[in-house]
Amino acid sequence: GLWGRGAGEIAMLGKPPNLGISPQDDDDRQRSEEESKQEDSSNSEEGGLEKADSRSMKPSSTTIAFVPQKPYMALFGTLKEQLMFPTPLKAARKANPLGSDPLGPSRHASTELTAKLNKYGEYQAVTIDQDDTPGVPSAKRFRKALDEAALGSLMSRFTLNDKIAWEDVLSLGQQQRLTLARLFLREKVSLAFLDEATSACDSRTEQIVYSAVKEHVPTFISIAHRVRSLLKFHTHVLQCEVVNDSNKWTFMTAEQYRNLNESKTNDDA
Repeated sequence: GLWGRGAGEIAMLGKPPNLGISPQDDDDRQRSEEESKQEDSSNSEEGGLEKADSRSMKPSSTTIAFVPQKPYMALFGTLKEQLMFPTPLKAARKANPLGSDPLGPSRHASTELTAKLNKYGEYQAVTIDQDDTPGVPSAKRFRKALDEAALGSLMSRFTLNDKIAWEDVLSLGQQQRLTLARLFLREKVSLAFLDEATSACDSRTEQIVYSAVKEHVPTFISIAHRVRSLLKFHTHVLQCEVVNDSNKWTFMTAEQYRNLNESKTNDDA
């Protein structure tokens, strides 16, 4: 599932610390460092990342997402509840009785009339959209997320309110794509970790969902065995292999990885 809680720091590549130099001894260096700090501060505000120091970033709990290889399916819930996991519908309604959607903006069209007491003690007609419960994404947003996860066909077989044992109905590949649909419903996710998130999908479907991931999430890290099929969606590769009974880690650009494997293929031929 996608966990909205947690703590800690994520180490990032960055500038080495400035050791043994006092900024007070050099006005020019102090001015340069202040400008650098301002630039880092402005950059750290983007995507909900909070700057911790020159080499680490601390994400807020709502801007980071984890997508596992084996998805967690809520027990006997509706399709809507599966898509909103780990946020329960009741919690979403309670937290946003008439406010904004915790997963993004929602509309409130007029589909039903009801009545409530106004401040003068008189009953007054108000409108509530049955399709858009306050605090819950609209049916249109749910359908769009399913389409982006290559699960649009589910809406021809089920409704959002069908309550069945989804783990028994959906294949592992469909469950993985449903987990990605949860990601597409969330707003302001700045960093996502995809751990073999499409391992049970065919190559064509994998290309479709990764195109949607690239559109929704500015930064994502994938753990995958089928690297070549996902290479065009990534800028860098960290290759892990065992050489002479020792672990070897190689960090390179996607283009370097592509050229390296092409040369290996030519040598084998």
